[in-house]
Amino acid sequence: MSPEDKVNLIKRFLMRPELREVQQGLEFLDALATEIPNIITSTLGETSVDNDGKLRFWTRTSDRDVWRLAPPIKAYKKKHSLSNESTNKNTDEAHWLCNVPHKSYIGLWSLSWQALNGQVINAPFLDLTDCNLSELPENIGALKNLVQIRLNENNLESLPDSFAELKRLRVLDLERNSFRSLPQCLTQLDKLEDLNLNRNRLRVLPEEIKRLNRLENLSLWRNQLKKLPDCLGDLNRLVHLGLEENKLSTLPESIGDLNQLVHLDVSHNPIETLPDSIIGLYRLKTIVISKKEEKLIDQINSLIPQAHIGH
Repeated sequence: MSPEDKVNLIKRFLMRPELREVQQGLEFLDALATEIPNIITSTLGETSVDNDGKLRFWTRTSDRDVWRLAPPIKAYKKKHSLSNESTNKNTDEAHWLCNVPHKSYIGLWSLSWQALNGQVINAPFLDLTDCNLSELPENIGALKNLVQIRLNENNLESLPDSFAELKRLRVLDLERNSFRSLPQCLTQLDKLEDLNLNRNRLRVLPEEIKRLNRLENLSLWRNQLKKLPDCLGDLNRLVHLGLEENKLSTLPESIGDLNQLVHLDVSHNPIETLPDSIIGLYRLKTIVISKKEEKLIDQINSLIPQAHIGH
């Protein structure tokens, strides 16, 4: 096949509407990208931001954008308070929030692919809520400027290894997916401050979670956890810990080391007694229990009298 025939074949393939539905198209594109990346680049084009705030990929051969492959990525300016590590002050800056709508695997792949090939993608916010994703492209690690990702309400069971390369990530929302175990790559995100794993199928947390020692918020509501690791106390920056609707019968002794904890929710668990070490939670303002756990009230009032008991 001549180079010209290859170009025409690729362009016809890229314009097929079935690519919105068929994820195998990405595997085909991945193979082509390693063989003839220049053709892919010329077909996908480069990003530009319109006056209306839409971040688009444009073809170089026509005025029509390539979002017949996937819906457009919309970018919004959003105020966000980030910690300035050098001055320890809060700065209120305008950043880009990328919102990739339903069925956006191909759009995400192409965005990541361009980053891998040297294009600077500055957007630190990526919203992939309810996109019907069952996997993420392996090249997502190329989006190294990401600070916050929302992946809630998808069908994810795992994350690609390259996810560990998102070293600037501080906020990650994985609520309402299908994780049965914590992806190993997450334990390498040492700047993570907020991790939402609500409504998954987690049965155990690995010891490696202790590496996430900058976590301030950890939400584990409605999983299938029967036990928490002893290393939980190493997450000593935690302010909020949500454990409601699991299968916990006890808490580890190390929970008393969470001396920054302000809010603890253990409601709707078969907990018979709390460890005496909770006396170390002297900053705790609220502990939430369910009516079935009212037997814990005397212990709470004795060990952490300053905490309000919520239901």
